[in-house]
Amino acid sequence: MQSVVYRGRIFWLWGDTMRLSYPLGNFRTACAWSELPGKGGLTPGQGADLHYYVGKDGFTKQMCPLDGKEGVVWLFGLCVVRDDAGEERLVAHYSRHGGLEKVFEHGIAIFNDEKEIFERAVELPLDEKWRFPRGRSRVRPMM
Repeated sequence: MQSVVYRGRIFWLWGDTMRLSYPLGNFRTACAWSELPGKGGLTPGQGADLHYYVGKDGFTKQMCPLDGKEGVVWLFGLCVVRDDAGEERLVAHYSRHGGLEKVFEHGIAIFNDEKEIFERAVELPLDEKWRFPRGRSRVRPMM
């Protein structure tokens, strides 16, 4: 799980999400948002009032569909940056895998606020091992 403050709310990201009605679930990342404490959100001791991004069927939405290509998609290195106009943009490193070992592609994805999904911004060469965000960013609002 990763979280970051984005546009005045906390944006939450998980990897795979199981589904009781089907042996497989959502393997294209699940996400939610919550209000910040002091801005209508719960205090950390109370937990988080999560608002999940859901699909038409009510189950967690595939947040990085990558044109429906085969494999599972994971997002890492969730972070907020400013674009040329000074607007906050939510970005992450994505990777699309066939199983746990085979990597089909990886690159940088940017959150599309209107569609509420991450979209491929750039695909990196498979041998690119370091020029992308990874780990977890510090949760701190941008000024």
